[in-house]
Amino acid sequence: EELAGGARMLVLAATSESGLTDPLRQTLVALQEMQDKQPQVASAVRVAAVTRTGSGAYRKLSRKAGVTYPLLTDPSSEWLGQLGCGPPSDLQLLVVSASSARRTVLARFASQSGEQPAALVDRLAAALPDLAVAPVEDVVAEAEAAAAEAAAAEAAIALEAENARLRAEL
Repeated sequence: EELAGGARMLVLAATSESGLTDPLRQTLVALQEMQDKQPQVASAVRVAAVTRTGSGAYRKLSRKAGVTYPLLTDPSSEWLGQLGCGPPSDLQLLVVSASSARRTVLARFASQSGEQPAALVDRLAAALPDLAVAPVEDVVAEAEAAAAEAAAAEAAIALEAENARLRAEL
C-alpha cells in the first residue's frame, strides 16, 4: 500500500540481477519516462523496482537519470523469490492490484527474445489503460481464474504422467 501511494495499481520492475546492467538501467529509465509522459496512467498507477542492485547504484541512477520512484534493494532475494523472479537475466514488469484486500499480480510482462527495454515498457504502457479502467475486482477475478486454470493444467499433466507410469508397471 505504501509503495502504491493510493493508486489502484503498482507496476513493479523485478529482477534478481545484482548489478545495474545496461538493460536494467534502460528499463528503469523507460519506466520513469512512461510515468512522466502519461499523466492519465500515472494517476492510477505507481512504479517501483526491486532488485539485488546496491543502493549506491540506485542513488547514482536517480541523480543522473532522474528516476524518482522507489528503488528497493533485496540482496537476499526474499521478496524476489516470492515474486517468482528466476535467473538474473529474467527482468519482469509486474502489474499488482493495490486497491483490493488481497495483493494480486494482474499482469506480468517479460522481455521477449531480442526485445529492447523500451519496447518492453511500451507493451506494458499499451496494456495499462485497459487494466486501469477495468473494475479491479474483475481484473483480480480474471487473474485468479487464469492462475487456477494454469494450476489445473499442470495437475492434469502430472496426473497423466502418473497414470502412464502406473500403466507401465502393470
